[in-house]
Amino acid sequence: MTSLGLPLRIACRLLEHVLRRYAESEGSFIGDPPVWLLNHVDNPSPRSWLAAGRRCQFGVDEWGGFEDRPVPLEESSSNSKSKWWVHCPEPKDRRESWEVLPHPLYLVPGILPSGMDAREYDRWCHLLQFLTSVQGDEKMLDALFEWGAGSIPFEERWHWRHHLHMPQVFWMEFERLSRKAFGRSDIRDGDSLCTHGYRSDDLLAELQEINNAPLRPIDFRWERVDIQLIDKEPWDLPVAVLPYGEVSAQMHEKGSTQLAAKFSVRMGQISEHPDWKAIVRRGMRLNRKEIQAIMRQVSAVFLHEAGAGKSGSDVRGGEMVVLPEATVPNTERQTIMDWARQSRRAVLAGCLWRTLGNVVPPHIALKSSRVYLSNEALLALPLSSNGDDDWRRFDSLPCRSPCLHI
Repeated sequence: MTSLGLPLRIACRLLEHVLRRYAESEGSFIGDPPVWLLNHVDNPSPRSWLAAGRRCQFGVDEWGGFEDRPVPLEESSSNSKSKWWVHCPEPKDRRESWEVLPHPLYLVPGILPSGMDAREYDRWCHLLQFLTSVQGDEKMLDALFEWGAGSIPFEERWHWRHHLHMPQVFWMEFERLSRKAFGRSDIRDGDSLCTHGYRSDDLLAELQEINNAPLRPIDFRWERVDIQLIDKEPWDLPVAVLPYGEVSAQMHEKGSTQLAAKFSVRMGQISEHPDWKAIVRRGMRLNRKEIQAIMRQVSAVFLHEAGAGKSGSDVRGGEMVVLPEATVPNTERQTIMDWARQSRRAVLAGCLWRTLGNVVPPHIALKSSRVYLSNEALLALPLSSNGDDDWRRFDSLPCRSPCLHI
């Protein structure tokens, strides 16, 4: 199975279903981990609808037929006739309900002196399954199991948050439960997350806000996340997670009052490219000569832009530099981010196609000849500094095209 997860809005809908429908276990005894089972009884079946959307995601089926299918009934906790997408077995039936062995991370609170009660354990397991569903793999679970909760605040783990644009309250709750699972809740007692007016129930309120708009088949193709960057704050705050084509009221207000009327862009023309047939045979890996040839032209764009806008120059400098699609080698992303930080200009750089990995290594007898390539771009944004030019802050966000190359 290729590691491409569910769209964020759909995964958030499943998480809200579980937290609303199934109350966490009571008591101090931690039993077997809960498991999500998709409803496949109702018509239309949520399980079959999700499976059809996934097949379109991977190019197995055409979008036209899927977009005509009815969406399973939208549920409401106040409606006695509601149909829930996710079913969680009773604690006594959990062990037999897992089709595969759970990740060893689920067993940590039962081994370490974590101090978790059954209610907190169930909620933590639901968050872990949400992360698996939205990422399509268990890499985040692997990292937690190998390194533990650690002492680094979760809001500073950019390699997680840049790929999972969830509200701040999600990361607060996930950090609180993860530290408790490893018996490390005392690490941040001096800077407790709960001292800032945060409550665990706030997560459900944020999910409800995300899930206000009904799901549509097009949600498998497009979705919109509005992100707000705040000076002197570590968070790039997701303002709203919306269906494609909608704009949050907060962003609409800022667009009419705070955004610049004009924004200059410099387009970098890169003619150098690798031998496509050769790199396909090498598993999309570039050799050193190909990387140097491409980056030589990329550097020329940067050097030209560095000279533009200076006194005596007739060329006006751009506020953003745009590099074409499938240009920058993936090994050189840090170079792009360094240039954005040093030049104080935003950069939108199209990266070469990257091979999507597998959730688990495929058996040699079942290995498929089909390879999925992710089309990504890197957006590097300089942020306002506090007057210290020795360290200039910037933020970077990966942008993935919804269409995969096969």
